[in-house]
Amino acid sequence: MRKHKSNMTKSEFAQHAGISRRTLARWCKEQSNVLRVLHVKPTARVLNPIAILFLCDYFCVDRPEFLKNIKLSIRI
Repeated sequence: MRKHKSNMTKSEFAQHAGISRRTLARWCKEQSNVLRVLHVKPTARVLNPIAILFLCDYFCVDRPEFLKNIKLSIRI
């Protein structure tokens, strides 16, 4: 069971998305400029809620249950 309800590790996110950790690393590398603006360093192990929402929306992944009711508006 997850300890933090607002953050998610990259491994947890990869499992949630049904992808490998390596695929997630490629996704994050592809969107590194946006993630940097969202305060996620390339070496970070934890994704903040805004980064999780961005990745879910950008890559068409279902949002985690704890973030379903939050709206996100980012222009890229």
